[in-house]
Amino acid sequence: MSLQRIGAGAFLLWALLHIFGSAFILIQLSSGGADAAFAVYGTSTTGFPAISGSVLGYMSFLLLGISVAVGFVAVTFNWHNSKTGLAINIAIVVVVELGLIGFLILPDHLKFVEALPGFVLAGLGVIVGGIACNKETENG
Repeated sequence: MSLQRIGAGAFLLWALLHIFGSAFILIQLSSGGADAAFAVYGTSTTGFPAISGSVLGYMSFLLLGISVAVGFVAVTFNWHNSKTGLAINIAIVVVVELGLIGFLILPDHLKFVEALPGFVLAGLGVIVGGIACNKETENG
């Protein structure tokens, strides 16, 4: 398998991980309300105001859409070793991961180890995809 396809596969797996995670939170929210959705993050607090569940649902919905976009770019651009596709996915994934670090990991709502699969897949996509694009440039 070629390097660009390994990189594209890593971005696609990153996208699927986040699609399933977002969908899981949205399902919890729709079936059990804000308390059930926040319980995904291990909080035992209950009695969240209705707006908090709506905001979490909206953020999950946005992450779902972002993840679909990353998957689409992986399949249509990264699979064919597109530098533009690589740049798009790097930009999207880095912004999402920085938000995760800033808003969930640093305040200790999520453990680093729990986020590690996403970081590994993102890093693999960036590094292997970058090597593949660089090799194409060198080989002309």
